[in-house]
Amino acid sequence: MEHFTAEEVCGAYAPVGYVHSFDTLRLRPNGTYERSIYNRNRQRRLHTQGTWRLEKNHRLVFEHFYVNLDRDLSSNISESADEYMFINTYFETQQRAIQFCVGDHEGQNCYRKVQ
Repeated sequence: MEHFTAEEVCGAYAPVGYVHSFDTLRLRPNGTYERSIYNRNRQRRLHTQGTWRLEKNHRLVFEHFYVNLDRDLSSNISESADEYMFINTYFETQQRAIQFCVGDHEGQNCYRKVQ
């Protein structure tokens, strides 16, 4: 299991291989995040902020996180959508970049650090 510091994992993340939508996610050092999700036509469908934490130097925890499964979103996302959930995942290194995944299966719905 790889270990990371909070300073290493802070920064901007983008989804890996999405074609129907696009996410921008920024993890901040103060334990907050800011996120926007855009559909295929580059229309913003969600802008949200929340909290995150790093546990045991590898585990990433979001309390209330929208799981974007690369759907082409035709309307705005409600803050009460069923796809909001508690996420407990881990950081890893793939292709020399830090990433985490939120899908049901290994390697699914991953976000890679871009800066």
